[in-house]
Amino acid sequence: MRFISAPSFAAPILAALFAASPFAAPSALAAECLTSSSVDKGVVFTRHDKRKGEVTRRGDTVLIDYATGPGYWTDERETRFGIYEAKITEFFSDEASIGGGDDALTQTFKGKPPEPVGGTGWTTIIRKNVISYNSSEVGYQTSKRRYKVSYVFLPENNVKLSGCTYRVVPVEAAFVETDGSGFKRRWLYFPDLGFGLETKRGEDANGLTMMKAK
Repeated sequence: MRFISAPSFAAPILAALFAASPFAAPSALAAECLTSSSVDKGVVFTRHDKRKGEVTRRGDTVLIDYATGPGYWTDERETRFGIYEAKITEFFSDEASIGGGDDALTQTFKGKPPEPVGGTGWTTIIRKNVISYNSSEVGYQTSKRRYKVSYVFLPENNVKLSGCTYRVVPVEAAFVETDGSGFKRRWLYFPDLGFGLETKRGEDANGLTMMKAK
């Protein structure tokens, strides 16, 4: 039996039908890339530790929940630009513990935190108040700390994430307490989206693996 090939003029028609078909291959579908307004409705993300998170914006405040999945792990932050954290609620445990509870932190910055711009930086003083809810007699413990913090906004570059390319400004910060001890942190700031997400705390890198509209 001899097979007769379709006329050449049919090829464009078949291609168009396939592109419009709901059964088209995923690679044929364009990725839904984020814009500056996406965060107003919510953006979801996943980091290397496989924990899911969500970021939303309310006025000038960027709200980030780094642990939206099931379980007892809590990591919620009220920020400016996703970088400068004014309020934090955290409980780093995957299971309930007797007497265990959230830590509620508030931080104030000396001066107005700037939007990260590649090739610049900012130095400030952070005053931190911590309330740790636990099983002590009064039900909580309080503490205060003071840090000198130097933010470095590294040169801008591009990253590809969930099929989309975004401009980013890596942000690195060194926190130094009055006794000389300290730690470092890192974020990726997305200038076109108006927020940044943490990718490293101390020595623990935790980069982004997925980010899309909610």
